[in-house]
Amino acid sequence: MLIGWTLGFAVVGAALGSVAHGIADLLNSSPRLRLLIATLGGQGGVVDAYFAAIFAILGLVVSGYAIQATLRLRSEEEEARAEPVLATSVSRLSWASSHLVFAALGPAIALAGAGVAAGVVHGERDDVPRLLAAAMVQLPAVWVSSASPRAVRPRPAFRASELGRARGMRRARPAWPGSCNSRPGR
Repeated sequence: MLIGWTLGFAVVGAALGSVAHGIADLLNSSPRLRLLIATLGGQGGVVDAYFAAIFAILGLVVSGYAIQATLRLRSEEEEARAEPVLATSVSRLSWASSHLVFAALGPAIALAGAGVAAGVVHGERDDVPRLLAAAMVQLPAVWVSSASPRAVRPRPAFRASELGRARGMRRARPAWPGSCNSRPGR
C-alpha cells in the first residue's frame, strides 16, 4: 500500500513540477486565477505560490493514507486477524506500534517522493531541497489528522444477529397450539 501511494505521489509531483514552467504565463492571463493561487499559496513568487497551494492539497490527500493506515489497526482486530499474531510472543504494544509507524512515516515518504519528483522535473537550481521542504511542511497537519482515529475510539457497529442476542432475543420458533413450543404427537 505504501509503495503504491509513494509511486503515485512521485508521478503527481513530476506532473505538477512540469506544469510549473507554464504556470506563470497561465496566471498572467487570468487575474482571478492569480488571486486564487495567491490566496492558497501566499504572496511570494507566482511559481512558489503555485507549489505551496499544490503541496497543501497533496497534504490533504496524503492524510487519507495516514487515516487508512491508522484504521487498519482496528479493522485487523475486529476481523480477528490480530489474534494469531498476539497469541505469539508479540506484545500488543509492539503490534500496534508497527502499524502506527506506517501511519506516521508513510505520509512523510509519499510527500518526499512528490517533493523530490517536482524538484527534479522543474529543474531550476536548488529546486529539489526547496520543494522537498515545501512538501514536508505539510506533515504536522497530516499527523494531527491521523491522530484523531487513534484518540477517539468509536463504538463498534453491531451486526443484526449480535444486536438480537444482546437484547435477549432468540430465533423465533413456531408456537404450536397446546404445550409450549412442542409439535403435535410428541
